[in-house]
Amino acid sequence: MPRPDARISKQARWQRKHRAMGLCVLCSRPVFRGWRCQRHYELNNLKERLRHPAKVRGRYRDVTDKLLQQRLKELEASAKKSATPPRSRAKR
Repeated sequence: MPRPDARISKQARWQRKHRAMGLCVLCSRPVFRGWRCQRHYELNNLKERLRHPAKVRGRYRDVTDKLLQQRLKELEASAKKSATPPRSRAKR
């Protein structure tokens, strides 16, 4: 891990630490490829495919994009279910 630099944000410092430990920089799961876990890697691929027009990819928009959007919704729903709720603080 590179030495701490006071000029970078806490978020960037946290991401560098997670990359060095081999964890996803978005959710702290083990890395699948690059610096993302399998879920975030697949989410990113789907979002990027939807960003670019189907005619550029050589596919029919109606069939492919509907399936991609359905899969994207499923992944986002499962991400929300697995998210842990914030801990409540005990009042003193």
